[in-house]
Amino acid sequence: EYILNHMIYGIDIDYKAILISSLSLMLSSLQHRPVGHELPKLIGKTLIHQNSLMNSTPFVGRKKLFEEKRSEIKKLLILKETDFAKYEKLKKSLQLFFLRYAQDKVADKTQILNIECLEINLPEVFFNKNGILKENAGFDCVIGNPPWEAWKMNYDEFYKKYNTDYESYGLSREKETRKNELQNKFPHIVEKLKQEEEKYFYGMKLLESENYYPYRRHKVNDRYPATETNLYKISTERFLQLLVNGGKLSIIVPDNMMTDIGSTGIRVLLFKKYDLKEFLSFDNKNGIFKSVDTRQRFAVMSVDKNPSISSTFDAFFYKYSLDNLNHDNLKIKYSKAIVKEKKKKKLSLFE
Repeated sequence: EYILNHMIYGIDIDYKAILISSLSLMLSSLQHRPVGHELPKLIGKTLIHQNSLMNSTPFVGRKKLFEEKRSEIKKLLILKETDFAKYEKLKKSLQLFFLRYAQDKVADKTQILNIECLEINLPEVFFNKNGILKENAGFDCVIGNPPWEAWKMNYDEFYKKYNTDYESYGLSREKETRKNELQNKFPHIVEKLKQEEEKYFYGMKLLESENYYPYRRHKVNDRYPATETNLYKISTERFLQLLVNGGKLSIIVPDNMMTDIGSTGIRVLLFKKYDLKEFLSFDNKNGIFKSVDTRQRFAVMSVDKNPSISSTFDAFFYKYSLDNLNHDNLKIKYSKAIVKEKKKKKLSLFE
């Protein structure tokens, strides 16, 4: 019961994922629970329905922002343990207050983007009992499979909701004709499309803010490379923000995390600020990762949020079986000095 209430946390923008997580945790705990003993409530306490990549308060300078509501946050911590109804009411009030920082970027789109303040949703993780942000706030361990797509409007996906065969129209003029037909048949599509476009436009303004993601972009040869805002890069930086110093991160990322020029800023975090432990890369041509295209290579990446003290990290490339994760003899000791000396501008890897 203590583990469920105080040790396992989950944040997801998909409410179905929150429901499934709650059910899975409940079922796995039943064998340890006395008959008739009440099941704990997890949703809204430890399982949070929120966009974890778009927080209402920026990461840079957040301690000062929370000072203004110190006494209310102190009360919030007490109510979470004693009176959940009053806790929910105070939490809602604080969420509305802190939304002002995101509204500078996203205007009135906070609800559509599912933006809230994660620190307020999980106050015990981030604040001391006196309501002040902890000096070393966050989680001890973060694991996950973050989204890999770029943050941009996907028109094919949008129109596919109204015509499942829409993507099969190969030529752009055929798609344009079908799009006009759909808009005439379903007039509300035009307004829905406008809302979707605005969501991506305003969401991008927050993701591009250096107060939220200072490592999203990084100069190479004195200029910023033209690159898309891929969510796996945003996720990696966000997950590292949410870790305590000394914490551990382990996630699945596209293999080009280590070669894409647009990921240089993230590699600065991995090689110069923190301690990369493993980068274990797989070829997916046999479909071992069924959720992604067979042409997509992926990697299991593990990082310690400590200043880098180790001279090497474990690596392998082009493996075809997940069982290879269990065989240390297949992992090479990849020199960090080689990365910093031979590829010092981009910090990319030789595969």
